[in-house]
Amino acid sequence: MKLPQKRKSKKMNHCSLLIKNGHVYDPSGTFDQVTDIAVCGNKIAGIGQFNGSGAKEIDAKGCFVVPGLIDLHMHMYPYSDVGVIPDLMCLPNGVTSACDGGSAGWGNYEFHRYYAHLRKVTVKNFINCSGAGLSVHGFPDQMNLNLMDGKGKDKLRGLFEEYRDELAGIKLLIRPQSMLDYGEEPLTAALEMAEELHTILMIHISGTTIPLRRLASLVRPGDILTHCFNNNGMTILDENGQVLSEVWEARKRGVIFDVGNARKHFSFSVAQKAFAQGFLPNTISTDTTILGAYKKPEMCCLPWVMSKFLAMGMTIEQVLNCCTRAPAAAVHFSQSAGSLHVGGQADIAILKVLDKPTTFADSEGNSVTGSNLIKPIATVKNGELLWRDIEY
Repeated sequence: MKLPQKRKSKKMNHCSLLIKNGHVYDPSGTFDQVTDIAVCGNKIAGIGQFNGSGAKEIDAKGCFVVPGLIDLHMHMYPYSDVGVIPDLMCLPNGVTSACDGGSAGWGNYEFHRYYAHLRKVTVKNFINCSGAGLSVHGFPDQMNLNLMDGKGKDKLRGLFEEYRDELAGIKLLIRPQSMLDYGEEPLTAALEMAEELHTILMIHISGTTIPLRRLASLVRPGDILTHCFNNNGMTILDENGQVLSEVWEARKRGVIFDVGNARKHFSFSVAQKAFAQGFLPNTISTDTTILGAYKKPEMCCLPWVMSKFLAMGMTIEQVLNCCTRAPAAAVHFSQSAGSLHVGGQADIAILKVLDKPTTFADSEGNSVTGSNLIKPIATVKNGELLWRDIEY
């Protein structure tokens, strides 16, 4: 990668925030060097060496300065009774944009969306194929859009016509309590609806009732299979521990494999076998609810899950891409999301990779000890310094 030449120091007297001496890393390859970022208003005004001072200044020496992190799969209040408050969960962890993974359904989304103005974090929503979504944890949901003479399809058409910019796609949970005895009908109906609406389908595959070979052969480029490293029943591996050929083919044609860690949807045994064959995730997400938030060592927050994948052998650059550029492209966040460039919206995370032996666990009681831990230092959203570590 050809990196920009180091620039001479410039005068920057009127910026609202100056981030100094950090390792600025943009996953697009534009920046990968120790330098400064100047923020004016809600925009990145400059990237280079600056000798002025801002209204606020942070010395990020020894830290990565990266695009604000994106969590592709969370569950948020008030969409769900186990949802987390977005700003409280995201901003202290470097997350500036996130997707709700289908907490609200086609029947109650319009009620919940009026709470959106109360948060700073940018949120896109997957609309659940169940009319009530996941509003009550553990309550049986029915994923078949053909029920009630297709009323759910009519509602989805209206929602995407009215609110497309705030919607990420459609969410389908393929699990016993959701699929009942419908067979493949809910999947077929959801795929047809997603095709009609020119949107993507996120599919929960932990405990899937449809064999992964079949499922992977049906999904389309851009569709997301979340909980890709679970070990609940049928997995992405065959009986010999090899990644299914249909899974490889799905990846080749552009299907996205998302972690969706949660407390019970990640297995080291599946992930390590997949890693050994070169099968890495496209995106790293948490599937955070109040059942998993800050519940170490299985699940804590996005930087914790990112650190887990460092411990498994991914590079920091690979991990950062899975939480910035890749999810931004997957759900079509704004042009500025997932990248750092002059003139772009100032969504920035400052992270420090600590040399700290840390033990991470999975849903089966297995553990891996890594040598590094990613620690959030500060979060800038739309130009505002909204959180910083007390030591900085």
